[in-house]
Amino acid sequence: MKRVLILSQPLHNNYGGLLQAFALQKVVKSLGFEVVTDSAKLKAKRRITVKKVLEFCYHKAKGVAKVILGYSIMTPQKSKIISQNTQKFIDKYIDNQHIETLSEKEIQNFDVFIVGSDQVFRKQYSSVTAYFLESLKDRDDKIKLAYAASFGTDDLSEWSQEEIKICKNLAPKFKAVSV
Repeated sequence: MKRVLILSQPLHNNYGGLLQAFALQKVVKSLGFEVVTDSAKLKAKRRITVKKVLEFCYHKAKGVAKVILGYSIMTPQKSKIISQNTQKFIDKYIDNQHIETLSEKEIQNFDVFIVGSDQVFRKQYSSVTAYFLESLKDRDDKIKLAYAASFGTDDLSEWSQEEIKICKNLAPKFKAVSV
């Protein structure tokens, strides 16, 4: 039986993300595959730049403004309450495995890699080269699919020119892409 690894945004408190992970896994299983959803956020080497520090400060300032203006934001207390139920759902309904990186050992365990859904191609949320399956770039024996993947924005201004170049070369290696 072929094994499938689904790589998505982390399974936490995002109700839509959890429902899509559950539904995608259920459909792929119904097609006769053994399926695992990655429960970790794919990591890549990070470089701290002045731009990243300023972006971080900007987003924190936006959060403070929301509090002052009375908008409801996620607090650690709210997150803890929500995660009590979402973690029960994950444990009961989603077969998952914590995969920190796609090492050669991990790659050998799977025949098909599905990236998505959600904003997996959003630089602000994740390593775009990791979700473009850079670690599988020379593995033509592995099937690579992108399912309902999103960039989350209408341009690539969050991306570096290097990332655009890398992902431009990785995109054709996907057998199918849906966004």
